[in-house]
Amino acid sequence: MELTTWIVVACVSLDIALGLPSGQKQHHFKRDVSLVELETELGYVVGRQETVLGKDLDVFLGVPYAVPPVGNRRFSRPKIIDPWKEPKMALELPSSCHQMVDTSFGQFPGVDMWNPNTNMSEDCLYLNIWAPSDRAKGETKAVMLWIFGGSFTLGSNTLDVYDGRILAAQGDVVVVSMQYRVGALGFLFLDDIGAPGNMGLLDQHVALRWVYDYIEAFGGDRNRITLFGESAGAASASFHLLAPSSRPFFKSSILQSASALSPWAVSSNETAIERSLSTASLVNCDRNAPTAEVLKCLKSASAQEISEQMWSIPGDLRNIIAPISPIVDGYFIQEQPLDTLKKGDVKNSDILLGMNQDEGTYFLVYTFQTLYNLTYEDRIVSQKEFRKALGNFIKNVPSDVVDLIAFEYGTAVNWHEGVVFKDAMDDVLGDYAFKCPVVDFANHYASHGNDVFMYNFKHRTSANPWPSWLGTMHGYEIDHVFGAPLNTSRQYTDQEKALSRQMVKYWSNFAKTMNPNLDENGHAEEIAWQSFTEENQNYIVLDADPVATMDTGLRYRSCAFWRDLVPPLTKAIQESVTCGSSIMSGSLCLLVFTVLSAWILGAGSSHMS
Repeated sequence: MELTTWIVVACVSLDIALGLPSGQKQHHFKRDVSLVELETELGYVVGRQETVLGKDLDVFLGVPYAVPPVGNRRFSRPKIIDPWKEPKMALELPSSCHQMVDTSFGQFPGVDMWNPNTNMSEDCLYLNIWAPSDRAKGETKAVMLWIFGGSFTLGSNTLDVYDGRILAAQGDVVVVSMQYRVGALGFLFLDDIGAPGNMGLLDQHVALRWVYDYIEAFGGDRNRITLFGESAGAASASFHLLAPSSRPFFKSSILQSASALSPWAVSSNETAIERSLSTASLVNCDRNAPTAEVLKCLKSASAQEISEQMWSIPGDLRNIIAPISPIVDGYFIQEQPLDTLKKGDVKNSDILLGMNQDEGTYFLVYTFQTLYNLTYEDRIVSQKEFRKALGNFIKNVPSDVVDLIAFEYGTAVNWHEGVVFKDAMDDVLGDYAFKCPVVDFANHYASHGNDVFMYNFKHRTSANPWPSWLGTMHGYEIDHVFGAPLNTSRQYTDQEKALSRQMVKYWSNFAKTMNPNLDENGHAEEIAWQSFTEENQNYIVLDADPVATMDTGLRYRSCAFWRDLVPPLTKAIQESVTCGSSIMSGSLCLLVFTVLSAWILGAGSSHMS
């Protein structure tokens, strides 16, 4: 495609939001910058040029990629944007999609940093693009396309923590972040073409198609697009690895702290319909009316009220993490992700993925506040509270299996009065909801001949506003991936700067070559990140001192417990049989005996962590 780029000669004074510590709203000041106008096949786009870490970037904020899903298009599948005649001014952050604003702890920075920082609107399907300016004609750079997390119900690409300028400058890549519909507006499912479910995932798909079709105008290489995301964003990225419709349009994926195997990542169609109808009732629509009438009512209801009321619906841990989520629709998600992985019907691609040391604590705080009226201060959790909490968290398994989980995770804890039991709770939540779904996804992907690179992020950043007992929390690797410690206005330690610099290098190298150790010129990293296989279980530990070390067997025993012991025992008990029952088949009894024996003699006694 023939490209023409104009640098507007005149400098103009613009309000520019520069990076501030996570959790703070952006402040603005005047600065002279040059405008940049690019010609794309859709029309002209006007952005601005900035200098970041000594490198010139072209920045485009709020580039539309889809027809606004407003009016009668609410709940509809997205449609890619039509060409425009007048230049699109891409100078301001776009609106955030409608969602609940979290006020659980008032204006506490650890919560407020994840709340939308721009006006909310249904007209929210936009991209932000940060592209190095030093592109010669015909030269293109690898593209990193970010999918934010937030339980499929929260989040925005406008958040300070997702500012892509430092990653683009330090990593020498084109960084793109997308908005997509969240909550009921993005995932309402009524088994009807008017509310088909998975609209938010299809928004992502259309954004991916847009980037593939038009990113060359911004200096990006359409054949080197890496999807990367965290939490629900990582689960989303893994759905695109499994979805035949998305696979042709990107090269590789980075999954941070979740996968499509996470128990909250897919709802049954029955659960999705029930939660969708419950949402309808909460906004004064008759859930028992014909589907067409329910949809008509929902389309006339307040978008913000729909987004907020959905959170009032009770549920188990899966619904606490993701009140509404994707479904197997037969259109984008063809079948249960585990079935797809077992068959190997996945994108043939290398992947990078991993987790944080304390994935469960963030959700522990919220759940304990609900159950026991605790706050985010340090609190004691007793043995009785632990068992009660497990019963509230994990409602999809029999009580006997919950007892087994309590035994497995409680044996290493000193139960005497006054001991903080949060570590065991953190491990249960973290393993069940985040860590083991990542490990299992890695094992399946490696089994099909793909190179897999696994990490465990252990460093608790000095900027973390939460109490220290929460540890290295869910989501707190993002600052380092996006290079926040390299922002000279931030007060990070030298060790944290070194860690962030190394992580930016690993992530951007992977986007360029599908190998975190090699850049596009063949230069190798000093600290080699060895690949993960089913046999070696290699992973890299990312910490401040030292920055990186290799280890093996990340959550090996725990994930074997959730994978090999809990499901078959749950199935056996749910069939309401016992080994002494006259209706108990010998094969089922043998299954229970075999599983327990294998656990005790095999994975259960493994030395791996």
